[in-house]
Amino acid sequence: MLLKREKYTEYHPNGEKWITGEIGLVAELWKHLYNYRTNFEGYEGKPICRIGLWHKYYDNGQLAWTIEYDEHGYPKSTEYPSFRMDGTPINY
Repeated sequence: MLLKREKYTEYHPNGEKWITGEIGLVAELWKHLYNYRTNFEGYEGKPICRIGLWHKYYDNGQLAWTIEYDEHGYPKSTEYPSFRMDGTPINY
């Protein structure tokens, strides 16, 4: 069970967005059901899972990739859009 949901943002040293998404604080009793992490700033040692849409950006503001996570922190798809620093798509 998620105890708390909130928006999450990290920034590059130059002030541009680096990563954006939503995190959920997972109850200790239920953490075995989630794909959780314990290294989010401000939540060190607590189980946190990524939920919803996550975007990563290059330091010039260009979108690098997008991944969508389900309510338990697992990616919804194995395919997601990725881009080079100049904005051209990366096709696998």
